Amino acid sequence: MKKIIAILMLPISLMLWHDVTESAEPIVFADNAPVITPIKPSSLQVLIEKEGMSTIDAVINAAGSFVPTTDVGPIQSTKTYWLSFELKNDAARDRDFRLTNKTFGLIGLQVYLVHENGDRLAYEKNFATLPPGNEFSRFSPFIAQDPPTKSQYLVLPLRRNETAKVYARVLPDQRFLPQQFNFLSVVDHAKYLELRRFGLYIEGALAGALFALAIFGWYSHVRHRDHTSLMYGIWILFALGSVLVLGVHDGQRLAEFFIGFDSMGSMPNGLSVRNAVGYCVATGQSITYLLFARSFLDVRERFPIFYKITNAWIAYYLVQLTVNLSLKHTIPPNLLWNPLLIWLVFNLLGIYVCAFIRLREGMSIAKFFMVAMVPYVLFRSLFLLGVAGIPSPVAMLPDVGLFFQFKDANSMQGFGVVCEALIMALAVVARSRWLQDELTSSMQAQRDLVENQNKVLEETVQARTLELEEQHRELNDAHRLIVSSVDYASRLQRSQLPKPHRIEGRFASVGVIWQPRDTIGGDLWWLSSAQRSGPFMLAVADCTGHGVPGAMLSLLVSNSLERIYSGDPDKSPADALMMLDHLVRTGLNQDADSSESDDGCDAMIMRIDRAQQEIIFSGAKIGAFQLSGTGAAIRHLPTRASLGYCQPPDPEDEPNNQTISYQPGDTFVIVTDGFTDQIGGDPNSPSSFGYRRIEKVLTDSKNFAANQIADALKEAYESWRGQQKPRDDLTVIVFTL
Repeated sequence: MKKIIAILMLPISLMLWHDVTESAEPIVFADNAPVITPIKPSSLQVLIEKEGMSTIDAVINAAGSFVPTTDVGPIQSTKTYWLSFELKNDAARDRDFRLTNKTFGLIGLQVYLVHENGDRLAYEKNFATLPPGNEFSRFSPFIAQDPPTKSQYLVLPLRRNETAKVYARVLPDQRFLPQQFNFLSVVDHAKYLELRRFGLYIEGALAGALFALAIFGWYSHVRHRDHTSLMYGIWILFALGSVLVLGVHDGQRLAEFFIGFDSMGSMPNGLSVRNAVGYCVATGQSITYLLFARSFLDVRERFPIFYKITNAWIAYYLVQLTVNLSLKHTIPPNLLWNPLLIWLVFNLLGIYVCAFIRLREGMSIAKFFMVAMVPYVLFRSLFLLGVAGIPSPVAMLPDVGLFFQFKDANSMQGFGVVCEALIMALAVVARSRWLQDELTSSMQAQRDLVENQNKVLEETVQARTLELEEQHRELNDAHRLIVSSVDYASRLQRSQLPKPHRIEGRFASVGVIWQPRDTIGGDLWWLSSAQRSGPFMLAVADCTGHGVPGAMLSLLVSNSLERIYSGDPDKSPADALMMLDHLVRTGLNQDADSSESDDGCDAMIMRIDRAQQEIIFSGAKIGAFQLSGTGAAIRHLPTRASLGYCQPPDPEDEPNNQTISYQPGDTFVIVTDGFTDQIGGDPNSPSSFGYRRIEKVLTDSKNFAANQIADALKEAYESWRGQQKPRDDLTVIVFTL
């Protein structure tokens, strides 16, 4: 903390010392004078232009009305000012001087040089179309100019030992007002031209470094697909643009290329294209640096409140940029710039605090960020001091070599950006290595964990193997018991099917397929008692479920059929189905509100009267096919009712009796939905077997016996099923009368 306070107090002390020792002497140039001499407020006299005072003659006549700058107050964009000062050439030779403007706060500048003998030279610069400071010469450098002093600059020729009066008419810009009247500087023209070459070397080195770092940032992003590297690359591009666009003591470099656009006219609000580009680049550099810092420190996840604050600052900055670029307003610059600059300082301090917290949390690479921010904040602060109108401590540096370059606030800012970018390049590399080390450590920890888990697992497996072997023996015993029980249940279920003595003598031929999906199942077929003459009943039922549950339900249905027809052998099929519905519902206690099941069956019953060659058919979701001697397949449809469930069938869906006449030799086929719903066919688009394929098999088998038709249906079923598993229990009854 003491070191931080000392660092902060040093520039403050320098600033105070600079203010105290500031000279109030007039501007005098000798042979050993500095290249650039800022015009101090004490050397200036100011006159606020009134009506009829827009000419130099009127101003000279009103010379007695000029007052010190301290008596005028702050500069206002609604007024036009005349500045006057004396310029003395104390050298033993004639010299040319330049008048430069180091601020974007002017729309126009008219300069008049009044020699001792009364001769006058007039110059005019319109900053809406021509940039301040250096610009491309509009004259060929290979053709001698007449007079020799004719230049693109405001060149003021003075003879040796001459003192001249300089008058400057200033038109302020409401967007970026100067903070003080000392925004003009006097430059030794000959020394300045030599100085430009040295400045190009330095700024070229800075730009080259940033260009190389930009390539590094984008390469790192392409290689690692890292969002932080992407933000770094974008920031460096804007930083490169800011170094090339910011105006320094010897020009603006890249901005000079936009003079061609400016000569075509300014933007709608009077702003030059060059200035607009400069504002956009400066805004982009500040915003992208903040985006890079947020990504580097994971601000969004770790510091969500500060993240939202920076989002608000970015939005405010963009709104301010839009206002300055597109609108011609009269908003005082302080209201636009002061909140932005104060907020910017808060953001930089907030980022530094975030980096410190991340370092405490174990993010070792955050120290790179903290170190890199020192030169950036320092030089950025020196730049902001100039914007705020506070004398910068770097003004005390000698006019020698690099020191002279650093006396310019914009040069200092560019140098700070390069220092920051160089250190942050190391930080980006360190971050990539840190992430790789974190990943490696995580993988190593996972490997160690896996090895430990493997050891524990091996020991556990050995212990569990013994248990599993014992359990396996127990399971084998239980499996044998279950299999034997199921096999026995299968024998019992088969014993419930019609006995041969109930079949013999009733059919000319008969074929039966009864195939449970799981050894035992819910399908059954049933024949009434073994009387040789008179009508008899044939029933087929498909009960809910498979395996043991279906078998138990089929036993209930079979016993219910025996109970129905033992009491009334002549009961009609439809009445029998409705009584079966009642018996199953009550047998499973599904007529009570407390029922725990909701099961039932689909069924059909035929009353076959061979003497009358007539069949009374009633079906509840199970129909029948009739294959006549001519080969025509007729399908007798059932109703939509299901039997035995908690909800009784709707009256319109209750089974009804259908009378079917037949001729000797006619064949009837009954199948359950385990046949028609079986999935098969094309493996890429499987579908159910359906009824049309049954009709096709029947018409192709019209001359076959019943058992042959059953075999044909079974073959078609197996071929269709292919590798698909059976979906349901399967029952097929084929008989010829």
